[in-house]
Parts: sequence; structure tokens; C-alpha cells
Amino acid sequence: MPRFFQVMLAVLLVGASLVGPVSAAPAGARAADAIITTCDESHFDAAVAAGGDITFNCGAPTTITLTNPAPVTQDPTSIDGGSVITLSGNLHTPILVVGTGVRLSLSNIVLDKGYNQFGDGGAIANEGNLSLDNVTIQNSISGEFGGAIYSVERLDILNSRFFDNAAGNGGALYLTGEDNRSTVTDSLFSGNSGQTLGGGAVYIEHSNTLHIAGGSMSSNLAAFDGGAIFMDAGAVVNIQSDANGPAYLQQRRHTLAGRGRPGAQQGADGYVQLRLWRGGGQPGQARRQ
Repeated sequence: MPRFFQVMLAVLLVGASLVGPVSAAPAGARAADAIITTCDESHFDAAVAAGGDITFNCGAPTTITLTNPAPVTQDPTSIDGGSVITLSGNLHTPILVVGTGVRLSLSNIVLDKGYNQFGDGGAIANEGNLSLDNVTIQNSISGEFGGAIYSVERLDILNSRFFDNAAGNGGALYLTGEDNRSTVTDSLFSGNSGQTLGGGAVYIEHSNTLHIAGGSMSSNLAAFDGGAIFMDAGAVVNIQSDANGPAYLQQRRHTLAGRGRPGAQQGADGYVQLRLWRGGGQPGQARRQ
């Protein structure tokens, strides 16, 4: 496990053990499930530390401002903001750290102003299995990789939005690890920037694969290359239209780029595969997934 995750989880688990209880879920629910009615950092941390299904009843749209990221260590954990909750790092701290092998589902929630000056993942650092459904991550910054999310393992994104995030590489997403197979479906990326090398919206490393269906990447910026997506050697990106329309990519400083030659070829089944080759290799072939 990278040192960042080891140190962060060790420190924050101690802090989470000191907070008070959250409201119990209705009879018949699992003991770990929680409805947060006192909507502050300590009650949120306690619910996340317990895991299970977390929802909110705050009485009105609410922003919970964090002073430290919440470590997610219980498998599985889900957080549903009911479209009325914003978690804010206040440009002071990351928001969530997902532990190794932990499944976290986020839905109907906004993550705003995550900040990780000397580490990876402005809003979220993920070593588990992370899924997003109707989530907005905005105004978040990493001094290294992944302004919104740094992901070592699988990441599945549906109907979500990434606005105005920034990092050295991968303004919104930085996908790393080995054989990381992630998906982005019907999601919007706009105003994100990779300020050191590239990947205004997405930077994907190594032998990892990203499948994109529908959605849009527009008005993102790379300092050097890959305004939408920067692919490292061996990375593969598949782009496909879906029932909601074609995927749309239009960026500043080259839409798709990498350390070599990206190939694009339309397949009979509607897939486009982009495979990065070193030097003068041949374009990748479209294939059915």
C-alpha cells in the first residue's frame, strides 16, 4: 500500500473512534446502517467509520465541511446524499480515502473544494472499488495526480459531472495500478486542467483500460498534451455511443495524446479503441468488449 494511504488511514481511524454516535436506522436495517440527522463532520466521520448504507435527514440542503478526509475502511459502504448534501474540503483537505479492497458507492451528492497539496487525489484517493452515480465533483485540486479522483483500482462513473478540477496530471481523473478496468458513462467533464504534463480531463497509465460511453469532455486544458485524455504507454481507451447519444470530446491542446502513437479505428459494433504504441507501432484494432 502506498505510504500516503498507510499514514492517512492510521491517523484518521484514531480520530473517527473519538466521535459520538449517529442516529440509528429504522428497525430491520443492518446495525451498521445510519441516517445522519446531526449533519456535521463528527457524525459524518462516525457513520463512515461504521460502514453500511449512509443517508441524511438534515431538514434542508446542507454543506458538511471537513477538516480531515474521512477514511472508508468498512466493506461495503454506500453514501447517498439525496441530492441535498455537499461535502466540502474547503480547499484544506481531501474528502474521502477508500481503503484497499473496500467497495464504496457514492450517489446523489456533491463533493466540493477537495485539496491535496502534496499528494494524490484532490477529493478522493481510491484503493478499493469505487462507483459514482449522479455525483458532482468540482473545484478540487491535487498538487500531484488526479484533481478529483486518484484511482489505483476499478472506478465506475455513471451520470456524473466533473467541473473545474486541477492537478499536475489528470485534472479530473488519474487512473493507475495494474489492469485497472474502469468505466465512464453519460458523464460530463468541463473546465478541468492538467497543469504539468497532460490529461486535462483524464490521465490513464500503463496497461489499464477505460471504457467511455456517451457523455461529453469539453473545455478542458492540458499544459502540454492530451486536453481530454492522456494515455501512457500500453493504456487503452474505448469510446462508444449509447442510447443517449455519441461521446463528445473537444479540447484545448490535442484531444488524445500520449507517449507514442494513439490509434483509432471504428468497429462494426460501434466501438472505437484507442491503444497507445511506442514509436511507430500500428494502431490498435477495435474490438467487442
